[in-house]
Amino acid sequence: MRTKTLSLMLLVLLVFTLSLQAQNRPTLQEIKTSLICQCGCAMTVEACQGAMACNPADQLTAEAQQLIDQGLDKKAILAVFVNKYGEQILSAPAKKGFNLTAWITPFFAILISGFSIVKIVQKWSHRQAKSSGGRKPRFASDQNEKYEKMLDEVLRDLD
Repeated sequence: MRTKTLSLMLLVLLVFTLSLQAQNRPTLQEIKTSLICQCGCAMTVEACQGAMACNPADQLTAEAQQLIDQGLDKKAILAVFVNKYGEQILSAPAKKGFNLTAWITPFFAILISGFSIVKIVQKWSHRQAKSSGGRKPRFASDQNEKYEKMLDEVLRDLD
């Protein structure tokens, strides 16, 4: 009885461990979309294989499948490709070191530019308000005043 219980527990543990490993295994498509084809087309391996017959894409796909079969996770597989081909093989730069700056700089520049534009427009509008000194805007002509008086009279008559 005790042996059966112990065997059942080991079997459950084995199935649980295998299911966790299966969840962590990347798919071939995940790897292929993370890599740039080396044929010069500047597409991901996934897109290049779908668009044309490409030997470099086929070779990268075979290498990726071998690494997946060895049980490596996505991060380790991409590290193998970076070591072999350099960082230019990645479809997106790694978010560390100088590449982190490349990720952050555009957002920072947009934020600073937007803030600067708002401040400049506010400064211009305050300067315009000060220069007019409470007078009516320049575009208000005598004819506009005439129509405003007529409108006031009509509204007064309606009350």
